[in-house]
Amino acid sequence: MLLKKKWPALLLIVCLVVCLAACSGSPELAPEEGAAVAQSEPEESAAAEEGAEETPSLSQNEAGVYEIDSAADFVAFAQLLKEETLAGIGEGRLMHDAALTADIDLSEAIAQDSDLLPLGGPYTVEIDGEERQMQAAFCGEFNGNGHTISGIQLDTSERGDAGLFSLVYNWDDTPQTKIHDLTIADSSFMGLRYAGAFAGTASRNAILENCVTAESVSVTTTEGAAGGIVGFASDGDLLLRACENYGTISGEWAGGIAGAAESYSYLVQCNNYGVVTGENAAGIIARHAGSSYYDGLVLACINYGTVKAAEGGLACGIVAANGST
Repeated sequence: MLLKKKWPALLLIVCLVVCLAACSGSPELAPEEGAAVAQSEPEESAAAEEGAEETPSLSQNEAGVYEIDSAADFVAFAQLLKEETLAGIGEGRLMHDAALTADIDLSEAIAQDSDLLPLGGPYTVEIDGEERQMQAAFCGEFNGNGHTISGIQLDTSERGDAGLFSLVYNWDDTPQTKIHDLTIADSSFMGLRYAGAFAGTASRNAILENCVTAESVSVTTTEGAAGGIVGFASDGDLLLRACENYGTISGEWAGGIAGAAESYSYLVQCNNYGVVTGENAAGIIARHAGSSYYDGLVLACINYGTVKAAEGGLACGIVAANGST
């Protein structure tokens, strides 16, 4: 009688055990769900690979210099500068050193409407519902190591200066800012106010040395100053040494090396071979401001190129409008 009374309870326990076993084994018995997971994994992997191509990791050598040996590396370096500018890191100072270890072709890496160039901005951001521009100055060393950057098609006529760098500047408490041993080829730069192949504006103890703008480069401004190397050389002991321009330069003030330069700007052993045209134009500097109290210098510079000015404008081989030495 006791067994008969317990039999329904035992039967209920057996049923529960069977149900629990079936439930615990269900993931292994669901091939459709398993297939869906297997299909999603390659998609996620592909997305990760695409992301890696867009923002690859940059490598630094023992000296902390970013080594750039591909267009992807250059894009990653440009992205790094943009992110630091927007985050306010360095308070407007981009203190990084970089070196090319190969020729770089950016024609398929950076679109014309991309804001990754110029390096340092200006970058358009939305703050409190309004579009604003943020910019930072490059104050490190960019060593071309004798290599060439090509394939830049840059039009910043709606947002600011044009150049590989927008602003090159050196603070008193930062190491020497220097761009050197670099050639730019097969590129075009159009800026709003200042445009130069290497920098829209360069200033404050910075050095540009052995920088070459190739014949396949054009530099233009809709207004303001255009230069084969620098659009505007601002005051503060800026040195341009052994730089050469072979490109085509045009603007309101157009110079083979610099469109305009302020006091304490020094150009030494720079040559122009390109065609320079503008309302006012010169082979080296279109307008060099200064006075006997605020010195500047153009030394051992030669113009081999054609210089043309608009009717009534100034056209000179070395400097069109001069207020310095």
